[in-house]
Amino acid sequence: MADPTCCECMAIREAGTPATPSSALGLVRACRRCSTFPVLAIGSAINAAAVVLGGLLGLLIRNDLPARRQHQLRTGIGLAVIIAGFHQVWTGVRPSGVGAAFGLMGIALLATTIGRPLGRLLRVQAGMNRLGRWAGQMFTRAQEGGRVPFHDGFTACAILFCVGPLSVLGPVQEGLNGDFFVLLVKGAMDGLAAFAFARAFRMAVVLAGLPVLAFQGTVTLLTMWLLQWLPDERMVQSINVTAGLLVVCATLIVFEIRKVEIGDFLPSLLVAPALAWLFF
Repeated sequence: MADPTCCECMAIREAGTPATPSSALGLVRACRRCSTFPVLAIGSAINAAAVVLGGLLGLLIRNDLPARRQHQLRTGIGLAVIIAGFHQVWTGVRPSGVGAAFGLMGIALLATTIGRPLGRLLRVQAGMNRLGRWAGQMFTRAQEGGRVPFHDGFTACAILFCVGPLSVLGPVQEGLNGDFFVLLVKGAMDGLAAFAFARAFRMAVVLAGLPVLAFQGTVTLLTMWLLQWLPDERMVQSINVTAGLLVVCATLIVFEIRKVEIGDFLPSLLVAPALAWLFF
């Protein structure tokens, strides 16, 4: 929580910070030394709860959602992802002046340019695709009436919910500034997916909420721990801006406009603070 006697906290309150879902809970609007971000990873807990709720509703309700309603929900989720991405970029650049804001945008673009070759070298997206194909095969087998062991169904659901760009970008954002809006959007997406998977995988879908909480919560806590080793606020802002740009790019996947290999861009989150330290 913000310390009323801390000069840095007072400066932040006077300058104002962007409104976030978590700011209403008093988890932000403080300097990094005084902040008490959600130790229990609130966003990941909500995401996991959405998976459980969607799975239970899928077991209880036998009818599929009409195609029109599915299209409306996908459109709404896509717009929410766009808002979340631009909000995160704004969170990163707002505390800076105009010149510094352009500098941060330049660093974010340069970080993605450098980060993508690193991701391809590490085969990040290729690994995600391999896991996704296996999970898709399990789902197809279950839909066609084939027997899928419980542990395979559980593993497939855990992969589908945990292996994706928002599974990393959302927890990183929450760890940086306590803002879990991206995870709220992801929770809506995962809840709808759990509803659809429930008839194929039964209770395995419901229990898949546990690895979601464990994985994403770990990423959030790890991000919070790493923050203390970043000596400059601009380094934190550069991560925010870079992550926001990647979230915006994720809308291309949601709307099925273009298949963007966002996984290969994830190393950009490590490149950005290094560039900020170098240039600022």
